[in-house]
Amino acid sequence: MALGVLLGISTLRLRDDFLAIVTLAVAEIVHGSIITFREVTGGTSGLQNVPQPVAATTDAGGSAEIVSTILVFGAFALLFYGVFRRLSASPYGRVLRAIRADEQVTETLGKRVFRYKLVVFVYGAALAGLAGALLVFYNGAASDTFFTIDVTVIVWVGMLIGGAGSDRGVLGGLAIIMSFQLLTRFFNDSIPFVTQDQFASIRLMLIGLLLMVIIKYRPEGIWGNADRLGVDS
Repeated sequence: MALGVLLGISTLRLRDDFLAIVTLAVAEIVHGSIITFREVTGGTSGLQNVPQPVAATTDAGGSAEIVSTILVFGAFALLFYGVFRRLSASPYGRVLRAIRADEQVTETLGKRVFRYKLVVFVYGAALAGLAGALLVFYNGAASDTFFTIDVTVIVWVGMLIGGAGSDRGVLGGLAIIMSFQLLTRFFNDSIPFVTQDQFASIRLMLIGLLLMVIIKYRPEGIWGNADRLGVDS
């Protein structure tokens, strides 16, 4: 969240494409710093034996632990889904949609556009930090390999496939991507002449192909709203 404040203050006046480049660059800087300061972060080995509060709720393990994990993470997902649905339906959310449509017009109406964008940026950073922490508590370890640019790209692709600007679309798009990855990871055994590295590359190529089809025939995403995003469906 603190990083979101610093980054937002210094970069949010940039255009969308330049802002994306800067945030990706900062992510790579943080990734490199994690590897460099190994006395604090463990370097490439990461931090081991991190407490697992979800697993600690049951001593049975196996299916009981899976059920506990689903309940806890599902509760977090529902909570934040409800919060952001309420936020988007409020007058505050309508201002945000107006900013996305046309910043200059919104500013002429007396709205402090930069302040709105900064607050939302910090909200996003805080939520991403919480999600990362929950992942570490679930795995019982923290490593730089958990948070590579591949993860960023997968989340971004899922958002575009489902529909940017739609809570349901983002969740649906991520569900499609994650389901695809989970279902296809076992297909490598059925293709003996393809190595694991080659198969991983093929999976990414298929995700890219799906994204191209979505952008070509439904640029607002599967559940997106073309009018709100200002795109031609």
